[in-house]
Amino acid sequence: MSTDATVVIAQRDAAQEHLLSSVFRAGAFGVRRLRRDAPLLEQLDALAPGLRGRLVLVADLGRVADDALWWPDLAATLHPRYPGLAVLLNDPAQLQASFRVRQWARRHGAHDVMGAVSLDRLRASIEPVQSMLAAWGLPVLDLDRAQDMLRSLAPRGGLDTDRGTAGIDAIWRHLEQSGIDPRAVARSMQARGGVDIADRVYRFKTYPQCFRGDEATRWLASNLGLSRAQAVDVGELLRRLGAFDHVTLDHGFLDEGKFYRFNGERPEIDAIDLDLVAKECRQGGFDVRDRLWRAQAYPSVFLGSEAHAWLMRFYGLGAAAAQALGQHLLDTHLFRHVVDEHGFAAKPLFYRFTSDRERAHPNPDPSAELASPRSVAL
Repeated sequence: MSTDATVVIAQRDAAQEHLLSSVFRAGAFGVRRLRRDAPLLEQLDALAPGLRGRLVLVADLGRVADDALWWPDLAATLHPRYPGLAVLLNDPAQLQASFRVRQWARRHGAHDVMGAVSLDRLRASIEPVQSMLAAWGLPVLDLDRAQDMLRSLAPRGGLDTDRGTAGIDAIWRHLEQSGIDPRAVARSMQARGGVDIADRVYRFKTYPQCFRGDEATRWLASNLGLSRAQAVDVGELLRRLGAFDHVTLDHGFLDEGKFYRFNGERPEIDAIDLDLVAKECRQGGFDVRDRLWRAQAYPSVFLGSEAHAWLMRFYGLGAAAAQALGQHLLDTHLFRHVVDEHGFAAKPLFYRFTSDRERAHPNPDPSAELASPRSVAL
């Protein structure tokens, strides 16, 4: 076993924990897993004196948030306590973290943020690990050996079956084997001869510069030589990579007349410091208080609609830019939907700051979504 480093893995998702542990063991690193039912810091303090070589922490942002910690707050404690600590963050809810979130994490001492790790697309999904090891002068992983080991250990049905990503991973593998870069597909969709991008109206409201899911499905099927079902998988892959989103973030990619908008550059929010926004919205910007829904109390929550309005007003943003800024904050796990069922939305949904989770009701009613009845079907 290598004494170059000991890798400590802190994950919420058992499949991700298994994949990461196996990959590092294939590289002959010492690996320790942190339990999910005890504070991350306490476990790390107990383990550290007996660990050999450089200490590497691979932590899920959601697992950090489960301890009512936001990454900058945890980083301020970790780095003075463990000089030379190497940190790689991950967010298994995404295939790839956004550039803005990666930039923010690096500013607070993480090497990078990666998305979900997958057996089927191991080389692509594990690239941030290889980059971190190289940056710290540690031996990079033998991915052929890791892949062979993982396939021999994989339970029937594959490692990703429980996570519901098998279809997406299969289409990613198909594109890679065909020499097609998913990001190049997204660029082609926006170029001349791509999907029809136009202002569209639904129930008397105009949604600027968007495209229809059914038209995009037809374009993908025709240009990539796929069935419509496969084209939907490609569209969902592109959405998870951050190429576009449903205009109100209510749906994944569907072969229907729903509206989607490409996530282009937003210079009006690129200059806004995420840490400064976090400080201002935590210190009175968002109206945080106890609220009721169907006779159930929800302590220390705020409404997405009110938070969206505050971001527009305080920073002088349009609705789309405020939506994007709020989503960036949610992606850093500054706050989360009370039952983790929604992204950031300008709707009367309940959200709670990560630092307030300890005061939350331990078993919230999963039906608690809206502060008032409302239906949306775009």
